[in-house]
Amino acid sequence: MNLRGHAWTLLSPLRDYWNPPCPPPSSDWIATSIDPVRGEVRHTGRWSHLPDNKSLVIIVHGLGGNPERPYCLKAASIANRFACSSLRISLRGADHRGNDFHHAGLTEDLHTALLSPQLAGYQSIFLLGYSVGGHICLRYATENMDPRVQGVAAVCPPLDLVAVGRAMDSRSRSFYRHSILNSLKRMYCVLAKNHAVPTPTSIVNRVRTFREWDSLTIVPRFGFEDVAHYYRSMSVGPHLGSITVPTLIVSSVEDPMIPFETVAPYLHPRGSSVEDIQFTGSGHIGFPTKLPLPRSSRMDLESHILRWFLERSD
Repeated sequence: MNLRGHAWTLLSPLRDYWNPPCPPPSSDWIATSIDPVRGEVRHTGRWSHLPDNKSLVIIVHGLGGNPERPYCLKAASIANRFACSSLRISLRGADHRGNDFHHAGLTEDLHTALLSPQLAGYQSIFLLGYSVGGHICLRYATENMDPRVQGVAAVCPPLDLVAVGRAMDSRSRSFYRHSILNSLKRMYCVLAKNHAVPTPTSIVNRVRTFREWDSLTIVPRFGFEDVAHYYRSMSVGPHLGSITVPTLIVSSVEDPMIPFETVAPYLHPRGSSVEDIQFTGSGHIGFPTKLPLPRSSRMDLESHILRWFLERSD
């Protein structure tokens, strides 16, 4: 880690606070699915539909986030600029509604979104995920995909949950860890008011590491053997070679949350459709507004991703 990575990670939200993204008009998106444990699960999001438009970008937030995070709002704004509709989905539990919560490899929310009647009219669909949301998008790309999905982009995704979990639980990353854990605890406590949870909130609220959180919440809820089994079985890095849809992985070499050394071994998978791009002078989901991009003039990251998507659509 270095100071530039921290600065871009921490100062980018301040930049967005003073100059907030202006998303296009949106309406509530609601869908339901049937979970073998929870029964009916409610899914929500914000849907910005352009009439007569046949292209859609599904935007997925990171762990502890929600569809109102500035990076999601900016992505929706840029999609609108490129004449694409957008859906900012809320991973289950992130909206503090419903009866369930999510984990880093749970792709059922994306499957539900793509099956929803509201999205039936789109011919080209693209997935754009940030951090853990990017990891979820990549995992979806290794599964039986909706044939309308023509591109996937993941910004600062963890690819090795074992290595990233170890890094995030280190003392040097305690500020980021506690910030995310506090958001997850709020989500969990709201859920526990009206629904059964695997571990009492009095115990979960004392959690100080992601390993503790995962062992008390994710493992018992989703039937993993233990934390190691969860991390090992859900990590998408070893499976990138099976992806056939055009995919872009964007990494920050100085990312203070997702160490680049945990990402680099999985890049350039043989026989896959995965491209990757790395930046210096940036942080975790924190990038300059004018990036030096290959084969193009300087532009913001989301504009590059949207152009990359449209160049690969039918």
